[in-house]
Amino acid sequence: MATLYVQSCAAGLQQHDDLRTSLVVGSDAQVHYTTATPTIVHSMEEDQAKQETWIEAYPESLTEFLPEPLILFPRSRLRSSLYVSAHESSSVIAGESFLLHDYSGADGVFDWFESELKIQRPGGTALARDRFRITGNLFRERRPGVNGEFVAQGSFVVLAGEKFTEAMIGAFRDELGSSTDVYAGVSALRDRCGVWTRLLAPNGLALRGAMTTAWVAARKLLTGLSPTPRRK
Repeated sequence: MATLYVQSCAAGLQQHDDLRTSLVVGSDAQVHYTTATPTIVHSMEEDQAKQETWIEAYPESLTEFLPEPLILFPRSRLRSSLYVSAHESSSVIAGESFLLHDYSGADGVFDWFESELKIQRPGGTALARDRFRITGNLFRERRPGVNGEFVAQGSFVVLAGEKFTEAMIGAFRDELGSSTDVYAGVSALRDRCGVWTRLLAPNGLALRGAMTTAWVAARKLLTGLSPTPRRK
């Protein structure tokens, strides 16, 4: 499997940035896409930053899209979008996550963060769509039903077809359910084409551990082999 590390030459996302990435994975190809480090979303005096990623997965391919977390600095504003077009015989593992950090120690928060994930077939048939927008002030209130005691969040989706769905749900619940730090929910996607997981964690370390656990479980079910996670 080819591994692609992407690194920003600007040390993160700045105001006015508008970044777009297209990842096309051909038939029978396998690729693991990640970032060299977490992506810092810097403080902004005006405007916002945007990032869009498009993934096109051809037949019999395996795509792993697993960037390191976004770190939202105080007064940052980000709109992040991930669009996936996956052939029925392809497999896609995709995960995204974020946490907040105030480098001054003053408990500052981001202004707002907007995220969208859209998954479809090549012909345009929609399989799943997840959208949310949250403000830093709301996040700081730690309301039940929003984030509660947790300050880091992640989402993890696996598209692999109906034959893997039940086994994937069981594996995720077994592996993630054993953690006392992370709160996770797992469910099947439309037509049982895959599995969706939302993760809440008290810190970045616990979040990364949970995301890695989900990745290892998914890779093992799809290929029979466990990956070797990077050491930090």
